[in-house]
Amino acid sequence: MQTETLNNKKRIIKDDQEYVESYFKICELLAEKRLLLLKLRSLREDISASEKITSHENRIEVLNERIKSMDSGFWDAVKQSTDAGAEFVIEKLSQDNEISLYEKRIMLFFLYLEICHDPNIYCEKNQLIEIFDFDNAVFNRIRDYKYFSKDAALFKNQFLLYTPMRHMGLMNFGISSILLNKVASLLNGTKDNVDTSESSPSFDVSDDVGMIKEPEYKIEDVSLKDETMNKVMFILNTSNNPQLKELGLSQTIKKGKGMAFLFYGPPGTGKSMLAEAIAAYLKKKLLIVEFPKITSRWHGETDKQISNIFKTAKSNNLVICMDEADSLLYNRSYAAQEHDIRFVNIMLAEIERYEGEIILTTNMDTLLDPALERRVTLKVRFELPDKALREKIWLSHIPDKVTISEDVNFAFLADQYELSGGYIKNAVFHALRRLANDNRNKLVMDDLIFGANLEKDGMFVKDNKQKIGFFANS
Repeated sequence: MQTETLNNKKRIIKDDQEYVESYFKICELLAEKRLLLLKLRSLREDISASEKITSHENRIEVLNERIKSMDSGFWDAVKQSTDAGAEFVIEKLSQDNEISLYEKRIMLFFLYLEICHDPNIYCEKNQLIEIFDFDNAVFNRIRDYKYFSKDAALFKNQFLLYTPMRHMGLMNFGISSILLNKVASLLNGTKDNVDTSESSPSFDVSDDVGMIKEPEYKIEDVSLKDETMNKVMFILNTSNNPQLKELGLSQTIKKGKGMAFLFYGPPGTGKSMLAEAIAAYLKKKLLIVEFPKITSRWHGETDKQISNIFKTAKSNNLVICMDEADSLLYNRSYAAQEHDIRFVNIMLAEIERYEGEIILTTNMDTLLDPALERRVTLKVRFELPDKALREKIWLSHIPDKVTISEDVNFAFLADQYELSGGYIKNAVFHALRRLANDNRNKLVMDDLIFGANLEKDGMFVKDNKQKIGFFANS
């Protein structure tokens, strides 16, 4: 034990890779603790789950001790390494932006979640405070609230984003593209204010309202029923017809002359893919609206950012794509605060005035405000693919370089696994991971069955056949 302690005291971290990998091992435990806290929250509503509650609480106590020990050892090693002349990107970034030790932990945790665990995760403030309370001390949690104020370093520097959880009075926090770009730039030895449009051919970041993206899919890449695709193509091919102006359209129709699509239906059915394909067809880039960048707890900021969505799109000739449109266009009868109603009013007015293209997608159309319906040019319902379409989707995701074994039966896969396109894509990815791990190039049926079962077993919803009613009928 004395030898181990001595080695820890003399530990030197040699470079950024070791720095990040070392703390990410701690983040693995923090992520486990986060999941346990989420499970505890639901278990405490069940009076018959006392044994599970105790088991989870005991596991959290063990995790706290382990995290505390590893965390202390890590920061001691960082200090000794920097004292010996080592330089680390995270330390430089923290020093330049006056980020405290507590905030460094949060920053590294969100980097881990984004890169290694599950991207686009948001954590509620009280949950974060509990995750980083290694002593289970209420006083510590009260003290740590200061790190989540408007003037705290992570938010002042826009390294973290925050968004209100509607009707609950809580705040959700997540990593920003600004932080990701700064860290990536520093690790690559470039200035932290590098122009991201030059460093990446596909993405450009609009720090105001979202992300500008070059579409990756074309119309022919999208697997939809012919009837649905024909409706989409009709709108695309007729909306900008010069003959409409000659017919005197502007004399009778003053508003709502833009092209507004609403794609609604279960997840993984191709809504976002079709949005990209439409942008590609129009030879434009997408402005993917990031909801956390729009909403703000500060008076007037959300109103301004909503307006900025349309100004940015108009000035750059972009197609607006708003995923989870129910986040800003929810039924006003559900609103708990007056400002929530105002946000919806502003969004509806902006959509009606906008003469460009906007695509709204949602998995929960029943939450949308009924006034949106008349402002939409075309409403497209996305359904789970039938057997014939599933077979086509399975085949479409196999790369050309992969040899397909004669025993592969896509019809069988389509028949046995009622998965949406997004889940089929994941299943194929699992199969290809297995192929690569075995250092093979020939895909066999067992690989695809392995991938399909892995995806099916991990689905949150086992049966997704429930019909989704349209919002005007709710």
